[in-house]
Amino acid sequence: MDLKADMAVPPALQPPAGPSEEQLQLKCELQQLKHQLELVLEELKTQKKETCSLCVRTVEQAEQLAQMQDSVLRQSEDNLKMASALQSEQLERKELARKLGQLQEKMVQLMALRLENPDPRKRQAGRRGCLSLSCILISAALVTVSVPPSPRLGVHHLKRM
Repeated sequence: MDLKADMAVPPALQPPAGPSEEQLQLKCELQQLKHQLELVLEELKTQKKETCSLCVRTVEQAEQLAQMQDSVLRQSEDNLKMASALQSEQLERKELARKLGQLQEKMVQLMALRLENPDPRKRQAGRRGCLSLSCILISAALVTVSVPPSPRLGVHHLKRM
């Protein structure tokens, strides 16, 4: 009877010899998840490298922009200085032109006096005065017309005519 009792135990309760189908399926899913995780990690590493590279480029470009802004600021300051120097020079030229006009008026007056004066010695003195005034007028006219621009402006060898 013992034999019958041993046979009464159903064989299905015994553990299978290899992994079950469910275990194989879980193992396969686990491998797929590991592979996907590796892909995501690689993508993150690539994105991190790109982000670092972009950060470096951004810093470099910010430095370049700051240098260019400094350069523009210096150039603007130089332009203002040049404009101020040019304005001063123009005022000097106007003043010279005004003085030249005054000298010309004086010359006309001296010539009129010389012609009106009957005394030969006074006429001779008036002539000398007119000649010296003529020299002054010519010199002043040359200075007014042909003075090169100031070296402060950085422009050389130019003459106004």
